[in-house]
Amino acid sequence: MATSMPRQLNEEACARLELEPCGKLAESIEKLLEPCGKLADSIEKLLEPFGKLADSIEKLLQPCGKLADSIEKLLEPCGKLADSIEKLLEPCGKLADSIEKLLEPCGKLADSIEKFFQVCVQHSNPKKEKRTNE
Repeated sequence: MATSMPRQLNEEACARLELEPCGKLAESIEKLLEPCGKLADSIEKLLEPFGKLADSIEKLLQPCGKLADSIEKLLEPCGKLADSIEKLLEPCGKLADSIEKLLEPCGKLADSIEKFFQVCVQHSNPKKEKRTNE
């Protein structure tokens, strides 16, 4: 037992010597990081009013959201009215298409009549045409 006791003390001393630099390093790192913690606290304090400002702005804008909802509800019937008018006018578009198709032959007839009269004019004034051709 007597021989193991000094050996044990020797091992403890060695362990302390080996860990001592680690402890000092840890203390140094802690001291180096201390300003960072203070800086973080300062930044947090600086940003605090902005959080309050954001809350205030949010509260100020709440009525705008409610107003937007109210306007949307007020305009809803207008959308329905527009849809109804569109449905009411749908047959008018179809009628217009039908009238256009019905009038198509009239346009062709008008073209034919115009050509007919051109021929008539040419035959009634043969002298003028001969002069222009010469």
